Amino acid sequence: MDSKLGKNYLGIVDYIVVVATLLFSLLIGIYYGVKGRKSSNNEELLTGSRQMGAIPVAASMLVSYLSAITILGYPAEVYSYGSQVFLLSLMGPITTAIAICLFVEVMYDLKLTSAYKYLEYRYDSIVVRWMGSLIFIIQLLLISGIVMYAPALALETMMGLPLWMSVIGIAIIGTIYTSIGGIKAVVWTDVFQFVMIFVGMAAIVIKAFSNSGGISAAWEIAGERKRLELFNWTFDPFMRHNTLNILVGNGIAGLFFVVHQPVVQRYCSLPTFRDAVKSLLWSYIFGFFTIGLVILTGITIFAAYADCDPLTSGQISKSDQIVPFFVIKELAFIPGMMGLFAAVVFSAVLRYKNHLKSKKNKKINDNF
Repeated sequence: MDSKLGKNYLGIVDYIVVVATLLFSLLIGIYYGVKGRKSSNNEELLTGSRQMGAIPVAASMLVSYLSAITILGYPAEVYSYGSQVFLLSLMGPITTAIAICLFVEVMYDLKLTSAYKYLEYRYDSIVVRWMGSLIFIIQLLLISGIVMYAPALALETMMGLPLWMSVIGIAIIGTIYTSIGGIKAVVWTDVFQFVMIFVGMAAIVIKAFSNSGGISAAWEIAGERKRLELFNWTFDPFMRHNTLNILVGNGIAGLFFVVHQPVVQRYCSLPTFRDAVKSLLWSYIFGFFTIGLVILTGITIFAAYADCDPLTSGQISKSDQIVPFFVIKELAFIPGMMGLFAAVVFSAVLRYKNHLKSKKNKKINDNF
């Protein structure tokens, strides 16, 4: 890796941006914690008394599944292998419509705060409920290490911050504001962090387009070097990416999106079933544009470095570092931009961290 990487590239303005982002997230949790103190009960904590708004909940449902892997990993995937991962968003309308018809009305009418309570109702067995919840906890424990490692790697690249320090700091902050503020704090910090992520990634795309000679030039370079190939109908379940694998695999996974605990808890916090359906549809729209922006990030950075690949030249040691490398090399001269990107990474992982914590709180209150 380039010896310049791993140093602290943040200046005073950058630190102000990062601290302001983290502090604002904490203040949202404190605000709702103080505001809801007099009416503090499980209903208020877990569902916001079922008076949440459809669009904020839609943004919250989307970013429950965004993480630093999305922000750093997907652009790196496109940079290295092409844009086929964009097909992940194409099954959304079909799977969302089917899932709404099959699952959402049932879950909503039961007014659940725990998706696993449905298992108890359905099979008349608390053991089944515990088993479902236990499997889910194990899944989270396995994936959380990857989710926490990705942003820690980026922060080490930009700030020289040790991996363990990033992990511990992010965990503490996410735990505090989620625990005291309940679902309202989670939803509104999600909205704030979603805006931060969108602004940060848009800045990278605009700069990368500029470096590659404009939109048409970037598109031409990416097309010539096979980074725009969307469809590959090869039948091979072991192939890294092909159209059938992505559509079938993601289609099946998408059907169960609406019965995943963080999603159930959110749409059950809405006043009516119609609002629940509206929020799910909006979450798909937000997701489509977000994935599109992430894919554009990978394409534009590839076009900018098409003739001087930092990975081949040894300036970075793995493709996952390409986004922070680009920010350091091309945007560090703008006061606050390094801080904005660091804040984007923090926002992505805090979003996932409070996603874990809100489910943990829910399981404790519902005895799994």
